[in-house]
Amino acid sequence: MNMASLGSLPGDLILDIAQHLDTARDVAHLGAVSKHARTVINQSGWRSFVRSRFPSFDVAPGALTGWDAVADRLTYLDRCWDSRGFSLTVYGEKAPARPKRREFARSRQSVNFHSVMDATTVSSTQEEMLVYGAGENLVFRRKEDADARGKDSWSKLAGREAGYAAGTGDVTAISIIQRQQFPEVVVGRATGDLQLLAAKDEALSDASQSFTPMHDVSDTSKTPLTRRSPGQRAVSWTEWQPNGQLLASCRSSELTLYNLSDTEEAVLKPMLFYDVSKDSAADEISLLRSVKFMSQDVVACGLGGCSDPLRWAKIRPTGIEMLDVGKKGTVGDSAEGSEKTTVRSMQPVPRMNENLLLSAWDDGSHRLSDLRSPLGHDVLYRDGFQPYQASSSLLVYGSERFVAGNNCSPDIRFFDFRFPKSYHHSSAMPCSADAPTPGRPFQFGDISETNGLQIQTTATCNPSCGQTCTWHRLSKQDSWRPDAVIHIYSASMDRVHCLAKASDLSTSFYCGVRGALVEATYALGEDVYSGAAVSRRSAPEGWQASDPEGRVSLMETGVGLRDGEAQLEEQTQTRMPELYYYERWRIPEAGSEEEAEPFKREEGRRLDPALVAGRRGRG
Repeated sequence: MNMASLGSLPGDLILDIAQHLDTARDVAHLGAVSKHARTVINQSGWRSFVRSRFPSFDVAPGALTGWDAVADRLTYLDRCWDSRGFSLTVYGEKAPARPKRREFARSRQSVNFHSVMDATTVSSTQEEMLVYGAGENLVFRRKEDADARGKDSWSKLAGREAGYAAGTGDVTAISIIQRQQFPEVVVGRATGDLQLLAAKDEALSDASQSFTPMHDVSDTSKTPLTRRSPGQRAVSWTEWQPNGQLLASCRSSELTLYNLSDTEEAVLKPMLFYDVSKDSAADEISLLRSVKFMSQDVVACGLGGCSDPLRWAKIRPTGIEMLDVGKKGTVGDSAEGSEKTTVRSMQPVPRMNENLLLSAWDDGSHRLSDLRSPLGHDVLYRDGFQPYQASSSLLVYGSERFVAGNNCSPDIRFFDFRFPKSYHHSSAMPCSADAPTPGRPFQFGDISETNGLQIQTTATCNPSCGQTCTWHRLSKQDSWRPDAVIHIYSASMDRVHCLAKASDLSTSFYCGVRGALVEATYALGEDVYSGAAVSRRSAPEGWQASDPEGRVSLMETGVGLRDGEAQLEEQTQTRMPELYYYERWRIPEAGSEEEAEPFKREEGRRLDPALVAGRRGRG
């Protein structure tokens, strides 16, 4: 009787084995033992690996070229995240030429614009689409796929051609919607107008439908729109709900809902209005800063300048009912004299729980709340180095991590949710008796990086007896996977205004700053230098793509998860964290024969090889 081999096992047993493998490398090795195993792994094994190791990530059907490509992308992104492998590209307008004698320079705004943007992956073509506002103008980019090396095309739509002037007609909100064969773009402006544009033929053009002019039809007793201040006239936010074909827009304290399921109606009229100021005290501003659909009939609302800034709206047949998060009654029950604050940004965490919402508050906290919970928040996160500086915008990657833009400086914050993690890229690295380098950052008043740790050195892993080597054991601990902040040294960038990403599989995310757009690409230094991760830079007409004007530094700030406000002082950095600087990228132009010197990967290194320590000696 012949003994059964691994490759001859039934397909369901091979899939069970694939689900329990720690790395994509092990899955590939399993598929190489026989033709039968390779067929099973290619048909269902890679999908099983992705679903078990990255369960909270949103992977659309038909993403990339197959489940093996999805696994390759997600494992690479995870490694870049943990090792802080990022490449930054700044897109800005070219400086105008000096006017000749007897000529006058074209008038320009004294205060530069803040970029407003949205990005998505087009479901029909899997192209990455980016639309951002540069003052009164719109810039449109399509990339062949979500890979950093995909070919892209740029186009511009001048605001002056549509009658919008600089400043008063600036773009203030953008949402990309997909309800037909081609995507469309909803644009909100400082004048209070809503536009609907069609994105086809690699350009933006007027759609066959338009929104009704935004007059105060909800309340004729209020001040007319044309007599309001610019901040109250502007459309502050737009949000799309694809399943219900609903669009929400915010202007001043008014929430407006549109039903866009009818693609034949020429003029799109609002279906529901709600003024949140009627539930607030007379001394509260109650400006609607953002909204997020939690489901087809529940909308989370973030307000500014009021004592209950996080509310949720229930869409009922009779209208909108507004409730306060953390309370069992309607809005307006707050005690007199309550402190007024602001919710600056929100992001749902739907893959984990459809009622889970992450919000950035004006006191610098990032609060994870369950809308069903009687508590104001369930989990709280803070930047360990600048705990009281608020974040202006958020990006969520499943239930594993999120990115926040600093509202006070050009800083990009990286947080880990600290939920149980199913995949660690470090599992594929060699065993070692040494601790990962560099060591964990200072936190909670520690003097030594090994203070309070009983490290018993083990050279190799032995799964049969549950033995784990020192390097693998420590690299999975939270203290060796700290949160971090990237600071962009620039005289013109005052803060991060907004953030956007096309999908969880995209290799880039985008930051809107003053007068520019910053693209952060997930890429290890060795891949950037070899040309395997970042392609030649291109830019729209009249713009240029370049490195940041100053040095880009990274600070590891420890674990941002807080047990409670009572422990805030004990869990905050007590000294300046060590600075790491990203080496300048030498990305060759297309067609050039320049060859960059590749990085030498250092075994056991915890951070990207492109990061160089700013100072030595921890004392």
